[in-house]
Amino acid sequence: MYGAQAAELIRELKRAAEHLLPYYNDDLIRQILDEVRAAETLFGTILEQFKSDATKLEDRRVSGSLVILHGAIERNKRCVMAYLQERLSRLKRYRWELGAALPDHARQHASAYEVDFFKKYSKLLGDHMSQYDLDFSLNLLPPKEPYITVRVLDDVGEVVTDEGDTLSLIKGTQHLLKRSDVELLIRQGRVEHVDG
Repeated sequence: MYGAQAAELIRELKRAAEHLLPYYNDDLIRQILDEVRAAETLFGTILEQFKSDATKLEDRRVSGSLVILHGAIERNKRCVMAYLQERLSRLKRYRWELGAALPDHARQHASAYEVDFFKKYSKLLGDHMSQYDLDFSLNLLPPKEPYITVRVLDDVGEVVTDEGDTLSLIKGTQHLLKRSDVELLIRQGRVEHVDG
């Protein structure tokens, strides 16, 4: 049945948690593209058969077949494009939320083209931020307070603050810091915001 594999591709992506990148399903995409090529060939064959006699194209069975084939082709293409677009959106979100390093689980699940896209997107964003000497990814949401208390979950080592001070973040310690100095470390899970 036309479109069943494309629908499965979308369901597979939907089943994965929004913040995770599922394995790139190259086999299913190839099967969908083969189905599109076969439908296009059949479409061309039907059109060629009735090209000499245009009145036969007015037959509801023939025109109905052509409409169904065309709809199946377009639906498959839209499903594959939606699948690829959602995967790229998740890769972009990783860049904004976690920084320039692609997480290991995402790297293992991404295709070679997607890893290349992430590197190029990251470089483009980094070049743009360095042009203005700003890190746009620090404050994705407006801060409620400029200073926060954080607990260090992982030995981070030396960190240079916005004012140029050097600070040693050792596992188990707590610090009162500017949110902008630790925003990326919070998103990476290396420190946590302590309420209070």
